[in-house]
Amino acid sequence: MKKILYYLIFPSLFLLGVSSCSDDDCDELHDGDIQDIPNIIKGTFPTDKLTPEVGEEIVYAPELFNATGVDFEWTINGQTVMDEDTGEPYSGSTYTYKVEKPCRAKIGLNLKKNNATVSVESEIVSLPDLTAGFIVLQSNRELGIYDQKADKFYSDCYGALNAGAKLAGSSSSDAIIATSLNDKLYLMTKTSTSNVNHLAVCDLATLSLETTQQLAANLINFIPLNDRYVLVNSTYDLYRLDLRTYHLTKLVRPGKAIYSAAVYNGKLLTNTTVSSNSSMFYFDVETLLNASSEDAYTATEMEDMTQNKKSSIVIGKDGMAYTVGSSGNVDKLLTIDNGFTTESIDLSFTTVKANSSALYYPTLVASPTENAIFVPTATHEIYKYVIGNPASLESPFIAAPGEDAKLYGSGVVLHPDGSIYAIYSNYTETDKYTIVIYNAEGTKVKEVGCGDTAPQTILFHK
Repeated sequence: MKKILYYLIFPSLFLLGVSSCSDDDCDELHDGDIQDIPNIIKGTFPTDKLTPEVGEEIVYAPELFNATGVDFEWTINGQTVMDEDTGEPYSGSTYTYKVEKPCRAKIGLNLKKNNATVSVESEIVSLPDLTAGFIVLQSNRELGIYDQKADKFYSDCYGALNAGAKLAGSSSSDAIIATSLNDKLYLMTKTSTSNVNHLAVCDLATLSLETTQQLAANLINFIPLNDRYVLVNSTYDLYRLDLRTYHLTKLVRPGKAIYSAAVYNGKLLTNTTVSSNSSMFYFDVETLLNASSEDAYTATEMEDMTQNKKSSIVIGKDGMAYTVGSSGNVDKLLTIDNGFTTESIDLSFTTVKANSSALYYPTLVASPTENAIFVPTATHEIYKYVIGNPASLESPFIAAPGEDAKLYGSGVVLHPDGSIYAIYSNYTETDKYTIVIYNAEGTKVKEVGCGDTAPQTILFHK
């Protein structure tokens, strides 16, 4: 384990108190009233930003001119460091900070003597190339990071990367909707609490927090209409969010709930409910972009498209929209053309459809590189529909990896290069959750163990 000892190694002057002195006259200057003010000898506490590698240890060992009777109080990101043995605030004159994961941290030291207090702070930034890997949204409202170069998964990194910041929400029913857009990562908290910061916006490359915003309670979805505006909604209320000003406009109730949605041919195509045998419908996008809270507008119902519970809506490389419909007990792969008429293919398997509370569930995904749609099944296989070739649906593209392995969270996510990332629970004996990466041909490339961390979905930096 590599350690960095900060003890008489910095050339810069770092002398705190009501006066300063040179090495030649310090004894004389500290004979008077200044003797009760704690003063740190220059170079024994880091003042410049430190950039250690993950795995290194930093030992803080400041020396004082007048250490007699001085109490030491250490903090990390403003929180007092507690002694693991005594349960009391740690009061040692040295402190060791181990960089266990990518982080931005602030180590604080309060020196107290009689009625005088001197405070200093050291900033640590340890950022490997976060873009050489991927981001994992976890079920505990945190972010994990897979560092591809180190071949290591780091759990619970949002607070570590943002000096202890926490995402809003505190109950088990709260959740996070994560979306990457405009080189930003948008993290919206679904919570019943109205007076919290519902939205956090991070730089996608570094995950540094740029702003937090208070919106409204019970929001679900984050549906981009264009680069500036997105739709968010509660069960029946619909809102337009401006990503430049973060102004939230409450629109007239559409009379239907919105779940999965996609902008398609100038319309917002969406499904309406989680109940059985429900129709799909669409809004005009320009109407949504220009509507005020006084405007009334209606959704166009597509009576020929019936869904049994909700499935995602995706746009294929051919420019058509795809989703899953149903007729009795038979699932159908629906193709929706530019005129909003449909063609269907009967499926010999049952697809995965979400329950009423799921924000992430394994359902259709469209290939970013080829004319193909990937369809996860209720038996945890992955089919690949080569557009225009129904025979491609006769057998699984990727078989279920084991008797107990189950697709979990969003299940299947596609990298911009076309490789396939599948999230499984109970895949191995050592990790409760595992991300298995396949190349575009369906051959397994590697496994990323997530331990007991439950991945909800995966986001990429590209």
